[in-house]
Amino acid sequence: MNTQYLRDRTRELFRGMMAAATERRLHLELGDAELGRLYKELGVDRDGFRGLLLSGGEWRERLPRMMRRFGVKPEGIAEGARLEDMQRVCAGCPAQYRCARALARGDNAATCAAFCPNADTFESLQAA
Repeated sequence: MNTQYLRDRTRELFRGMMAAATERRLHLELGDAELGRLYKELGVDRDGFRGLLLSGGEWRERLPRMMRRFGVKPEGIAEGARLEDMQRVCAGCPAQYRCARALARGDNAATCAAFCPNADTFESLQAA
């Protein structure tokens, strides 16, 4: 087992524990109804919310890099629902570590499309 894998796995487990604790605390403080309204406001279900808690914010750096990988210029995307949707999807992505490794290795769009939940959106933007 390599050191990078162990580091990534430890970070992933720690974030999972923190996300579960945060979710439990919010459930106790807000209750089911208020937490449901929060999910609705964020446009996520329970698993999506957990993904947001797990994300840690690194997606803000990865999203524009992945867009470029697909031939999409981030600066050409206007603020709005489509950008917000891509951000939400990226923040809750279950393949964040795989994404980071793919970007670091310089993997092409076809390789990234196999795991990136925004791939279809990127491809539609590229075609436009």
